[in-house]
Amino acid sequence: MKLTALTIDNFRQFYGRQRVTFARSEDRNVTVVYGANGAGKTTLLNAFTWGFYKQFTPAFESPGHLVNERAWTEAARNQQVTARVVIEFEHEDRNYTLERLTTYKKGAADETVLVRDADVFLSYIDEDGQQKTISNPNDAVNQILPDRLHSFFFFDGERIERLVKPDAYAEIEDGIKTVLGLEIIERSIRHVSSAIKKLEAELKAVGSLEMQKILSDLSDLEARQLAKNQEFKKTEANRDALREEIEKVDAKLRTLEQAKRFQDKRDSLEAQYQANQQHIHLIRGELGHVVSQKGYLAFTESPAHAALDALNALRQKGEIPTPIKRQFVEDLLEKGQCICGMPLVPGEPHYLAVAGWRDKAGSADLEEAWTRLSAHAEEFLRTRVDFYQELHKKRNELVRFRTEQTRLSEEISEVSKQLVRAESEEVRQLELRRDQLKKDLDAANQQIWSLNRDLTEVADEIKKKEKERDAAKAENEKAQRAQRRVHVATEVRDTFRQILEIRTSDVRVQLDERLKAIYSKISYKPYVPSLTEQFRLELAKVLNSQDEIVAKSSGENQILSLAFVGGIADLARQRYQESKARSGGIFSFQGGIYPIVMDSPFGTLDENYRTQVAQAIPILAPQVIVFLSKSQGLGAVQSELAPRTGQQYIISYHTPKKDAGEEDITLGGRNYPYIKHSGNEFEWAVVTEV
Repeated sequence: MKLTALTIDNFRQFYGRQRVTFARSEDRNVTVVYGANGAGKTTLLNAFTWGFYKQFTPAFESPGHLVNERAWTEAARNQQVTARVVIEFEHEDRNYTLERLTTYKKGAADETVLVRDADVFLSYIDEDGQQKTISNPNDAVNQILPDRLHSFFFFDGERIERLVKPDAYAEIEDGIKTVLGLEIIERSIRHVSSAIKKLEAELKAVGSLEMQKILSDLSDLEARQLAKNQEFKKTEANRDALREEIEKVDAKLRTLEQAKRFQDKRDSLEAQYQANQQHIHLIRGELGHVVSQKGYLAFTESPAHAALDALNALRQKGEIPTPIKRQFVEDLLEKGQCICGMPLVPGEPHYLAVAGWRDKAGSADLEEAWTRLSAHAEEFLRTRVDFYQELHKKRNELVRFRTEQTRLSEEISEVSKQLVRAESEEVRQLELRRDQLKKDLDAANQQIWSLNRDLTEVADEIKKKEKERDAAKAENEKAQRAQRRVHVATEVRDTFRQILEIRTSDVRVQLDERLKAIYSKISYKPYVPSLTEQFRLELAKVLNSQDEIVAKSSGENQILSLAFVGGIADLARQRYQESKARSGGIFSFQGGIYPIVMDSPFGTLDENYRTQVAQAIPILAPQVIVFLSKSQGLGAVQSELAPRTGQQYIISYHTPKKDAGEEDITLGGRNYPYIKHSGNEFEWAVVTEV
């Protein structure tokens, strides 16, 4: 998918018809649109999201007022005014045109009458050059770029760092599943689970009393599981909200003179505390691995010593090593001659005398076995010592980190006490609120842990009860048939669940690799990003060969989120290419090559990061559209983007404020109106191509 052009009519700030065409070549794939704050950059971004999905970004204020104010005021009574967005784009060698419009009529008493509410139309040009209308435009758009993915490709750069927030984890997981086309597997799981309930109802109707009891118990367990899941999600949402509130309090404290020094210290202490927790978690995992691999050595001391004692006893008796080997005696008898030269004839005294040594001679295999056993016993004793030394080392590390955690906790607590004693009433109240939020957060975390345990127990009980259901004896043919159907449906559901889990995990690993590669190109800091198993975006630094989680600044959050968006775009592109290389498949979404449209991606970044991000923007996707203010986009950013910029536009903002200063923007040696007086009571904007 590549965007060709955007046309807007009387849409928000934009008066009349405005049209923007976009750069699409491989070497110049960037379109830059410059505009002052409030001029209409966010409006252009939302022209895409409203046009494609009838949705708006969080920063888009008053979404119910789409019609341009000047156009509405100038309209006569009983006249209609339409806010329209037309998006032209290419996809799989077809040219599409999407139009969405909202129309109001000005009534006889100047009242507003809704005539058309976000009506949408989609058409394309076929191979014969004929325009064809698509009857279900929303479904068609969702097939090209799913709604669940659109926020990764059309976004507000200043708010993209929300992807590192707790409430974004579900969105990230959904995005990953959508890239793989796994929503069809999720639907299949839901449909098969529904079918299982119907089949169980049939089985209950024809089954024995025992079967009826099992199915009733199973139904109760599933109801309990559903209730626990709902409680778990509610508690998770509460926990995430508490974290957000604590972050807001911390951000406020950093701005207050009496609190900033203490809050900065707490930030540092809490970062150390979090890093220590990571080390403790890692050491516990290493301890578990050591015990699972070498724990048997704890029980080898007694048998190893017993084996060595038995071997020493045989040696003292002279049985090991044996003076003569049995094979040697067998060879003499077969040869028919003693080592002294005497013939050995079966049945004669000399033969019988030599043959008698067979019972006295030792077996080479037996002696070798005893030798190997001795070596193993000695090795067990040596590795047992190493095993205990390793355990003691890990335990000492745990003690050290736990001691450090205690110290850090005490220092963090002391910081809180100092803030509570501050002269500023605002600081004191903020800290008291933070303290209560922390207590609520601890309670929520404890409840989540408890619910996780309960859910695990319920899942185990359900599995056990399903086995009882499948093993119960059916009393008639109908019951047997119903039982088989339930069993097969359950196996299908479990198989789909395994596929979903495996493929989600697999793509998470792939995305993590892309995240690391893109982040390393953008950031100048020696940090390593990761997408965790819980779908959290984290940053770590390597310290003494260990990853240590670091506290992220707003700029680092923004860069981490941009790197993730680039990874999603790359993964969707790979999936599209793979789908083209094969035919068929069970997954509905086949990936795609998508543009990235971003508003103000440099807002909170310092100069160094702006340069790095500007270098990375052209490689995030095959087509990139960027909305920038003059302060963000000129200078180093413009220099970095220039070699890849194919189109540039200016949003000229017209203000009714007569005392407002007018501004120009200089591009390519030419001045363009940036802010100017409107000459009337309206504010409005127009788009000018550079």
